[in-house]
Amino acid sequence: MTAHEISNNTLQSVEDSGDRVYVPADDERHIRRPVSREEALALIGRMPDIETLRVKNEKLREQEYKDCISGYSPEGWVRVLKTAYSRTKSRGSVTSVDKKYQVLLEHALFSEFSYALGMPEGQVPGFIAEHVKTKELKTKESQSK
Repeated sequence: MTAHEISNNTLQSVEDSGDRVYVPADDERHIRRPVSREEALALIGRMPDIETLRVKNEKLREQEYKDCISGYSPEGWVRVLKTAYSRTKSRGSVTSVDKKYQVLLEHALFSEFSYALGMPEGQVPGFIAEHVKTKELKTKESQSK
């Protein structure tokens, strides 16, 4: 291999075989291993406790979202999603920026959890909702004792 040739890894979507990305093999900054089953379950368990972003300047909202997800961390994705969901609920409608990041991050999170948990991507939102609901019920029960 010459100095100008770059070795690439080909990443292919489990859901769509036509969806491929070529990433330089030595790129440690933009690629990471997917979360394990245990890590996915732990993150789902922490979801109720993950805080939303506190955006002080609406003009900088998209940049705040980008900054939060730039580390390719599923926990950052959850923070942005919770922020967007909360804003949509309080406003009664979704903004274009929130919608853009909801679609992007739901796909990223649900497809990664689908892989980690061994279930179809379409079942992941319900799985998360059920686990979060169960945790919240257990928390309320323990607080009332």
